[in-house]
Amino acid sequence: MRIWSDEYKQWLASLKVGDSWQAIQPRRYGAADIVTFRITGETPARWKIVRGAGVFEEVYKKDNGRIVGSDSAFDLLPPATDAELSALREEHANERAVRTAETAQWRKLPIETVKAVAVLLTQLKGNAL
Repeated sequence: MRIWSDEYKQWLASLKVGDSWQAIQPRRYGAADIVTFRITGETPARWKIVRGAGVFEEVYKKDNGRIVGSDSAFDLLPPATDAELSALREEHANERAVRTAETAQWRKLPIETVKAVAVLLTQLKGNAL
């Protein structure tokens, strides 16, 4: 769902206290983050929303989804689809696997493990590397 689309505006109008959803928060560098939003309060014109693990409580305008006192870079993020969340979780897992391989202390591992990884990498070299 794109911000400012009719679908987004309908979604904003349907929100109520107690609603929660997961959204994808883009980042400048690296993979995006999965962020949970929960509406904890409201006034006629605004929502009080907890972002993340309850550390960040922000106030958003009901009419346009913008955080109060900020610019359009802080629009309320719409819910992500299950497919989008799954793809991002897989991307995070792949990044963790690469970091683990990059930071492994190979000389401290059993030689059998290092040899097995070397064989696997040799097999993959013709296909993916």
